[in-house]
Amino acid sequence: MSRIVWPRGKSQVLTNIPVNKVIILDEKNAQKYQWGNPVVRTMFEEVGDQLNIHYKHNERNFTDFMEGQLTLPHKHSQQGPGITVGDVNGDSFEDFIIGGSARQSATLFLQQKDKSFRTETLPVKDSEDTGLLLFDADGDSDLDLYCVSGSSEFKAHSEKYQDRLYINTGNGVFELDSTALPEIRSSGSCVVSNDFDKDGDLDLFVGGRVVSMRYPETPESFILVNNGTGKFQNETAQLSPELSKAGMISSALWTDVNNDGWFDLAVVGEWMPITFFMNNNGTSFTRHELENTSGWWNSINGGDFDNDGDIDYVAGNLGLNSIYQASQEQPVCVYAKDFDDNGSMDPILCRYIQGAEYPVHPRETLTGQVPRLRGATQRYAEYGQKGIKDLIPSASLKNALTLKASLMASVYIENVDGKTFKVRQLPVESQFAPLYGIAVQDINDDGNLDILGVGNSYASETLTGYYDASIGSCLQGDGAGNFSFIPVQNSGFLVDGDAKALSTLFLEDGTQLKISTQNKDSLKVFSQSQKSYREQEVFKVKATANSATITLLDGKKRKHEFYYGNGYLSSSSRSIFKGKTIKAISIDK
Repeated sequence: MSRIVWPRGKSQVLTNIPVNKVIILDEKNAQKYQWGNPVVRTMFEEVGDQLNIHYKHNERNFTDFMEGQLTLPHKHSQQGPGITVGDVNGDSFEDFIIGGSARQSATLFLQQKDKSFRTETLPVKDSEDTGLLLFDADGDSDLDLYCVSGSSEFKAHSEKYQDRLYINTGNGVFELDSTALPEIRSSGSCVVSNDFDKDGDLDLFVGGRVVSMRYPETPESFILVNNGTGKFQNETAQLSPELSKAGMISSALWTDVNNDGWFDLAVVGEWMPITFFMNNNGTSFTRHELENTSGWWNSINGGDFDNDGDIDYVAGNLGLNSIYQASQEQPVCVYAKDFDDNGSMDPILCRYIQGAEYPVHPRETLTGQVPRLRGATQRYAEYGQKGIKDLIPSASLKNALTLKASLMASVYIENVDGKTFKVRQLPVESQFAPLYGIAVQDINDDGNLDILGVGNSYASETLTGYYDASIGSCLQGDGAGNFSFIPVQNSGFLVDGDAKALSTLFLEDGTQLKISTQNKDSLKVFSQSQKSYREQEVFKVKATANSATITLLDGKKRKHEFYYGNGYLSSSSRSIFKGKTIKAISIDK
């Protein structure tokens, strides 16, 4: 059967159409066509207005490219805002905090009995919040707040990159503890927490993101060990010297990769391979990189997608809709050193075109960064034909800081046995733009985990233009590591701005919210539309719980981990939504 719609609005339906025959149609045989699509009940609906959640992120414009490095691929001053979820005032209702940009306060959203939210602001500070984390630092059973100071607006190693720990004095009142942290002068990204040494308190990993005006030098990252009273010491050198200079980290996850009962650390970042630091009984960490996975990673999250009792992973990358097409044989590269001996770090990005490696920068941009090259090419046509080795002598390139990216797709990582991993690209609809915030959940309650993702980036250099083709991703899993894209008209999940963090929060009645931040834009807040989902039990756990075994009605067992921090600049509720396909939940010892 086929329907023909004529330009004037009439239509006709053809049935029993013969093959290999020309069919002549006449509009006079058509009927008036009723326009409009049938109403489809979507999986999510926006509820921000209903819950009195009104917030728009503000950020001072800062042009990274004009501060000594014209050849940056993107700004690092436009990373947030981050989000963290938890009950800050002890009333059993989950609240959330949105980070503030430089000279802007963070905002606290307190859930009320009627499911609405009221706002309070935290103290204004000079630094910019990137990662935020609500966790019990001092063991007094309320949630304290860790704020990572990031961005590239300040000089390298500025005191404005000092991280901050705010102690909850009760009822959600936070006071800065200036003695709780060691000196940290690295521009950071994420913060994640776990009792990795099993001594009864929560420790921290803080990822370094960038060295301001020295891109792509490796910033310092930290393992901060809790002394049991909420005072932290930098013990990275003793536990894992490699981790302190692991790379330009954007996201991290404490996770038991090999099911040995000790939580390991997964880290991803710009120009980095997907990397696991394996926990050796709380005394040290051993580095394990996944081969052929160096990329421009933004985020990582975990879940037992194939219901086999171990944790698999989803990682957000640049995507495949850019000029930076990469492979093992033809990677995207950056060569960096002070090529003209004027005291500045000069990064030169290159990509392959028809088998040869060329700088991606226009002539004026490259010669503005490295004035010495002005005499190397007098004409644009001449410059366009020169590869990187025609412009920079091989001897000079040889001792330059050289980083490569061979995988730009966002991926699913199947954990085979804790040592072996299979990496597969996510559906093409998830590759249209950079993927940042990632939430893992059984959305349709079929016993298989699904994925929600948000992305885009308005921080790219101007000639590349915005990466703005994403409207959000809703990916349905089949329990075997395969995913299908659910169109927005069916999912109702639409986030089309410069989206960053994505977190889960439960309302008092069990309704599950998804909250997405957007840079220089408003929060997006969604709830699941199906009423039957809201009537299911929400399973709450203690602050010390690390993992659980979920038994499904079909007899399969799924591992579930409770995270303090996951995805991109995000932390979510640690409760489990007990859907109709879950038979039992058992907390692991």
